[in-house]
Amino acid sequence: MKNFHRIAKYLEGGLSGEEKLSFEAEMAADQELAEEVKLQQFEEGALEWMARESLHQKIREHRDNQAAPKKDGSGRVAGLRYRPFLRVAAIAAGLMLAIAAYFILPSSPTPGQLADKYTPEGAPGTTLRSGQGQPGEELPESDSLYQLGHRYYREGRYREAIGQFSAYLRATPSSYRKVDEVEFFLVLAYLKNDEVEKAKTLAGRLAQDSTHRFQPMLKQLLKEL
Repeated sequence: MKNFHRIAKYLEGGLSGEEKLSFEAEMAADQELAEEVKLQQFEEGALEWMARESLHQKIREHRDNQAAPKKDGSGRVAGLRYRPFLRVAAIAAGLMLAIAAYFILPSSPTPGQLADKYTPEGAPGTTLRSGQGQPGEELPESDSLYQLGHRYYREGRYREAIGQFSAYLRATPSSYRKVDEVEFFLVLAYLKNDEVEKAKTLAGRLAQDSTHRFQPMLKQLLKEL
């Protein structure tokens, strides 16, 4: 893993308070880094467990050897029990297979994770389409629905965001540039609210519009749903 040493320092508590906050903010913005941290934490936990189990095994073997007869008639050691060792070996092999499967079989992202992946960076756009409508022509009521919808989305109140975005689309002419953006965020809000079928239906309809500003992202999103 490319971030192995940074992640190890984070997991061991070696970062200062400011460094820890910065690293956690980076994890929140980078899904790949967050997955690396999760995997490395799992691996370290597995290794610690295996080390403890190995020590317990040695203790059990020593106890078994002390209780068993030292030699049989042929002079060979008798009475040794191997079952505990085989059990530990089987568990260790299972853990290694689980780790390998983690690398080989990528986990499917949740609807909410997909929404995070496709959320545009920066503030929502407010520019109108060229030649359609006049700057500043937005109705105050419509604009307030737009602002409130984005506020609810940022706060994680996705049901309320869906309501505001839907009301905005009913109240606003389709010529406004903001409409494309609100339609796209409505898809994301559906995903965040676990309404996957509604997200698919809306995204599928919008992806057929070659003039839609978010058509490429909608097509890619549909492939991952």
